[in-house]
Amino acid sequence: MKKRKQDVETKVYYGIVTACEILRIEEPEVVFSEPNMFATPEMTSVYNPDLNRMYINKAWVQRANDYEIYLTMSHEMRHVYQTIQIKGLVSNITTVSKERVLRWKHEFENYALPTGNISQDLAYLEQDSEIDAIAFAAYLLRREYRVHAMIPQAIIKQVSLRIEEFDDLYT
Repeated sequence: MKKRKQDVETKVYYGIVTACEILRIEEPEVVFSEPNMFATPEMTSVYNPDLNRMYINKAWVQRANDYEIYLTMSHEMRHVYQTIQIKGLVSNITTVSKERVLRWKHEFENYALPTGNISQDLAYLEQDSEIDAIAFAAYLLRREYRVHAMIPQAIIKQVSLRIEEFDDLYT
């Protein structure tokens, strides 16, 4: 069991380090937490910007496959990046349009949380910050593993357009 734990942690850190290198950001602190620490037991991870800390659901990460781990870590690192962009708005140090960063700021202040039921999660999925994070994670999964992520049908068009922007930006 100890070897499995080390393997999982290595995969988590690989996803984080890879995304942080591409985004040119520092890695957050990582804490593996019990499922009862999350809003729902299905939540995989959550980022606390005030502490620059990533909480990862221990139960989820033990049963997740390599792609799910990589996709989730990439997604969360994009949220870290978004937070940095929002904070940088004050000093005009952003690499994203001011309009987009202002949208992210508004969404973070009025965040729609997922319920775990895709049909009920449209408000969550349609947030620009989520489309951006989903697209970034899908982009990196394709780039690193040549695997295409499953994207909810309701946002596939927006995510695909954002992936094209990442193709131009990061290649």
